[in-house]
Amino acid sequence: DIANSLGCKTEEIIFTSGGTEAENLALKGISFPLKHFGKHIIISSVEHNAINASVEYLKRFGFTVDTLPVDTKCNILIDKLPQLLRNDTIMVAIMYVNNEIGTIQPIRKISEILKKENLKRRKLKKPPIHFHVDAEAASFYIDCNVKKLGVSSLSINASKMYGLKGAGALYVKKG
Repeated sequence: DIANSLGCKTEEIIFTSGGTEAENLALKGISFPLKHFGKHIIISSVEHNAINASVEYLKRFGFTVDTLPVDTKCNILIDKLPQLLRNDTIMVAIMYVNNEIGTIQPIRKISEILKKENLKRRKLKKPPIHFHVDAEAASFYIDCNVKKLGVSSLSINASKMYGLKGAGALYVKKG
C-alpha cells in the first residue's frame, strides 16, 4: 500500500520506527557511502531537528553543510540553490511541507535543477546528487509520488497521517 501511494516498488521501501529514524537512515546511510565522491550537503534553514541533528553528526566526520536561505514566509530562495552546488556536493535535503507553519517547498523545481546538474555529472562519470525529501507533514495531504517529484529518497511518518506512533518508512530509489 505504501509503495503504491508513493508510486515506487516495494523493495524501495524500508520500514523504520518513525520519522526521525527515517531521516537519520537517509542522511547518514547515504552520505557515508558517497564520502569518497564528496562531503558537501545542502539543507534549508527551516529543516526539522531530525535533519539538523543528522548533519551535525556528519560534520564530526568531515562533512560540510551549506544552508539554503528562506524568505519571511519560509519559502526557500530557490534561485540560490545553483550557487550553493559544488563539485563535492553529494546531497540536498529539503522538507516538503513545514510541520509548524505549513509552507510548501517547490520540490519538483528543485528536482529539475538537480537533474540538470546531474546530467553534467554523468558526462564526468561522477555520481548524481542525492535528493532527499522529508515528506512527513506532506504525505497525508499532498501527492508524494516519488517519480513525479523526482526525488532519490523520501521519508514518511505514520503518526502524521493518523497511523501508529512509532512507525515510519523511507523510500530509497533503487540503484
